[in-house]
Amino acid sequence: MQEKDKVGSRQTSLQLSGLLLILILFFHSTVTSLFSRWLKLDQSLSHGLPTAAIFIFLLWRISAQPGKRNSTSTHWFVSIVLGFLSVCWYLVEAINLELISAVLLLVIFTFYVASSFSLTTARQLLPLITIFVFTIPIWSELTDMLVQLSSFVVGHGVEVIGITAFIEGNNILIPSGIIQIAEGCSGLRYLTINNLAIVNLYSLSN
Repeated sequence: MQEKDKVGSRQTSLQLSGLLLILILFFHSTVTSLFSRWLKLDQSLSHGLPTAAIFIFLLWRISAQPGKRNSTSTHWFVSIVLGFLSVCWYLVEAINLELISAVLLLVIFTFYVASSFSLTTARQLLPLITIFVFTIPIWSELTDMLVQLSSFVVGHGVEVIGITAFIEGNNILIPSGIIQIAEGCSGLRYLTINNLAIVNLYSLSN
């Protein structure tokens, strides 16, 4: 029985890989845009390529099963939602809203799985699909907030130490020079990779 389940899981993984390839071909503009961002190795998306590789690896390690096929009404509902989301993606991509198109692509992939297999399979794969949340440019929106937080903490640290300082935005002027809290000091890379992404992967592995 275990051997049969293992074979079924492998078949499902193979079919999901084919489905992912089809998705990449149909929505290649968003995928190409994300890929170019990953290659730049900036602090918000430098982990894009390794995360994508981990996703493909886990896709062959999971124990997802096709599950019971959707009822006719459910299948039609999922198909209609999928069509609506695809139209929304096309419109968003046409006006070049990269962030929204990337988020839509994740949702579309989930509904593609639900339509091609079943809602059960989509639910099983949802934690795995959420890995890609860490590869879209949504996290860069936190940079300014994190820089301001870093400036606040450093500024108060300087005051506690007793150093005479003048704080102006992200610049802290002290007698010996200027402390500038740049974007690289936001800690965004450590928040997304060392905390959220690793915790997500650890949860999936268990």
